[in-house]
Amino acid sequence: MEKQKKELRDREAYWRGMIETQRKSGKTISGFCRERGISSNSFFMWRKRLGESERGNFIEIEEEGKKGIGIYLELRGGVKIYLEKGFEEEELAKVLRVVKQ
Repeated sequence: MEKQKKELRDREAYWRGMIETQRKSGKTISGFCRERGISSNSFFMWRKRLGESERGNFIEIEEEGKKGIGIYLELRGGVKIYLEKGFEEEELAKVLRVVKQ
């Protein structure tokens, strides 16, 4: 039983590393997996299993004398989105759907 738990922890550590390496590489998942000879289906399954998802890094922008003026998103592929304070969530959802395509 302990051996099975260790094997599972080892596989989880391996896939967490693969997911992080892919994220930092800026490459598509299919391209990343193809280069390494791993199944993209396995990659997606492990990403889901480990609770990892596509997510951008969010940073708060502060302008001198102003705090909380908006949101700045920097996505893979060099896409940058700046949202003014009070933006409509539906508009952001539309933009993200287009960027995801």
